[in-house]
Formats: sequence, C-alpha cells, structure tokens
Amino acid sequence: RSISITFQNSNETKASGNAVSAYYTHPAFTYNGKELNGIWVAKFETTGTDLNPTVLPSSASLTAQNVANQYKTSKLFKNYGLKSNASRMMKNSEWGATVYLTHSIYGLNGEVANNGNSNYITGCGSANNTESTTNCLNKFGTSTSYPQSTTGNVYGIFDMAGGAWEMVMGNYNKTVANSGFSKMPDAKYYDLYTSTNITGLGHALEETQNWYSDYSSNLTTSEPWIGRGGSSAHSDNAGIFFYTLHEGSNNDINHTFRAVLSLG
Repeated sequence: RSISITFQNSNETKASGNAVSAYYTHPAFTYNGKELNGIWVAKFETTGTDLNPTVLPSSASLTAQNVANQYKTSKLFKNYGLKSNASRMMKNSEWGATVYLTHSIYGLNGEVANNGNSNYITGCGSANNTESTTNCLNKFGTSTSYPQSTTGNVYGIFDMAGGAWEMVMGNYNKTVANSGFSKMPDAKYYDLYTSTNITGLGHALEETQNWYSDYSSNLTTSEPWIGRGGSSAHSDNAGIFFYTLHEGSNNDINHTFRAVLSLG
C-alpha cells in the first residue's frame, strides 16, 4: 500500500491526475491563495498551557479545550520566537499530506505504532496497539528505533497515532456547533466539506478508510468537526488514518491539537 510521492516546486504547473494512476498535487500546499514548497508540522502534540503553548517530548498534551480555544492557542507560539499568528492549528488536508508522506518510501512506509500512554504524555510508544498504559514505553530520547514515529526513528513526527486524539480544522457546511466559535474563522484556516460523507483527494479520508483497522466516521450537522489519530483508549482502532466526528466542545478531556507553520 505504499503511496507514491514525487516532489515539485511551488512554481511548477500543478498535476491534476486522479491520484490513483496519475499524480495529483496535494491540496495542503495551497494556502491563502499561494503555492507553498512545504509546511512545518509540530513534532509532538501541543503541550504547555493555553496561554503558553509548547511542543515538547515527555510532557502532558494540552487537552480539554474546545476547538475555538485550540485555534486561539495555536497562534501563541511566541516562546519559539514566532510572530503572532505565524503559527496555526493543523487543517485536515495537512494531516493528510503528513500521513501520506509517512506511508511512502520517505517515511515509515507501514503502520505507525500507537502512543499507548493513558496520561497523554508525548513521545511515548506502546508494547502493542491493543494496550493502554500509564507507563511511557519506548520513551523519546532513550532509543534509536521509534515505531511510533512517522519515520520509525528520532527524526519523525510523534503522537499521530494514539496519545490524545487530535482535533483538526475540518468542518461540515460552516457549522460551528459547540466549538466556541461565534462564527467560522477566515476560510484559509480550515477545510470546508459540503457533504457529511467527507471526501477529498489527499485528505486521508475515503482513500485510506479502514487501513490497519483504523476507525472512521463521517460528519453530522450536530457533530461537524473532525478528530484524527485516535487516543490511547482506542487501542488498535487508533492510527494515523483514524478519523471521527465531534461537536467541537471541551467535553472530551482526551483530545488536543497540533500546530503548523507556513509562510503563506
């Protein structure tokens, strides 16, 4: 199931194939009307606090925020020298680009192991994908092999399977539901889906549905937001191709988000 990847420059003509027998330029690299050569994806789930977010290993993920507060927090990474609003909350299409690269010769090219830590400590692994534990197994910085990383080693992205499951900026029909938004943010910050049966080339939805038994569930008008990755409690149904629906509230203490940075 290896995904064939080829790289192109932002000034090249975009490929418009069917993404099966012909290449298709991934939509994650068009942002705010500009073509990008790439994006920066946080190595771990967001840690720290709502006013002072960090991206650190061996730290508790920042959970129990509604989507509106996650969106606000994602813009506050000043502690890394970023200007206000330079960072943002990951969109669903950007999740798709990340996991497709993972499932290619440039990544692990197989199933990413879960972070099985039930306290949502970043960078942890698991003994197997059916067990949740309070221990931090295969702790980041203690090994040379990390099957819970998108590359299988220390250089990859962690926590995309298991840990706390991650809300992304993907929404059905501009429906705020219980997200805390009074109205939707600027369109550049989220992927809009006009059907509850969410589809889109490159978005890691129906194209990779149920790969490795990862759970999937379409949106509803009352639960119009997308969650990715699954949590440690989802055991073998968690994974990088997991996606589910959510109302956007902070009722679930086991969800977090991931930050993205681009120059668009």
